[in-house]
Amino acid sequence: MTVKTRLLIAIPLIILMGALVAAGFSMAWFGDAELPSSVSYTLGTVELDITDVQTTLERVNDEFLWDADEPTAEFTWTLKNAGTKSAFLRARLIEEFEFILAESDSATAAEADTYHEDGRHKYIFDKHAWFTYFKYTMGEDETAVFVVGSKHDHVGEVDLEVVEGELRVVITLDEGYYMREAHLHIDADIEEFLNPAGNPAPGQFDWKSGDIQPPEASYTFSVPVADSDLGTRVYVAVHASLMEVLSYEEGDSPVTWELTDGCPYEWRLGDDGWWYYCSPGGVPAGEEVTLCLTGTLGDEVRVGAYRVEVEAEVLQASSEALEHEWPYAPCNEE
Repeated sequence: MTVKTRLLIAIPLIILMGALVAAGFSMAWFGDAELPSSVSYTLGTVELDITDVQTTLERVNDEFLWDADEPTAEFTWTLKNAGTKSAFLRARLIEEFEFILAESDSATAAEADTYHEDGRHKYIFDKHAWFTYFKYTMGEDETAVFVVGSKHDHVGEVDLEVVEGELRVVITLDEGYYMREAHLHIDADIEEFLNPAGNPAPGQFDWKSGDIQPPEASYTFSVPVADSDLGTRVYVAVHASLMEVLSYEEGDSPVTWELTDGCPYEWRLGDDGWWYYCSPGGVPAGEEVTLCLTGTLGDEVRVGAYRVEVEAEVLQASSEALEHEWPYAPCNEE
């Protein structure tokens, strides 16, 4: 049976509800029914408590914020041998993460009939850039495509309809993409929202989402048009700053871990992914040791939700038990 404690961490721009959960404990007894008869053992209990968890991350209410611009943070877990005899300790990190996002390109909306699946493009108007705005007839239901990059890859759709005097502009992104900001402009005169180069300037658009936190895969603008003087035929420009979901192979992580410099405790990482406390003779009964690790976020990580658990185990302090029960322990090499 193992002992677990949990840190909940929110990388900035997402609210992750959670709290630092107090650690419990479990007990394990080792006797001749569980170890080979040739192994000597001392009668008594081997019991483990996790007594304290600390991090250099800032705590805000019930979450910890890990700033992607300050990617390194320190974590400590204090483990106590609460049994009646000396014991070896090992601990490993169990990581769970979702919604890990990296910056991606900006996307713009284009008339559906100008988009080509093979990546080719054509100009909507001879004097202006491509895939930056489209014409819309007020009152009609219409769908535009959302494209990104030099090859104009499809990343979503933009649906337009008038409902109760409002023009609803709904951006829906394909799976794997999220928006952190969106912009919309509608005008009867295209020249009113072009920059000197002939392209729409999103920063000057009339409707802006502001920071979308956490980033969303869909966003809706509602624009009053019942009493507007726009007319029935207008130009529409839609722009969004995108983030893309990062995928990791099994066993990979957005965080790199190493023993913190200056950690006074003799922990060593085994090939099996466990950290082993390799002090000769183990941890005396009643004493504590601290696992001190430094985590570093990957350069590509900007937004996400991440949780790390420490799973810890104890074993009676005899070399025979160590070799038999934890054969991958680097302590066995000493």
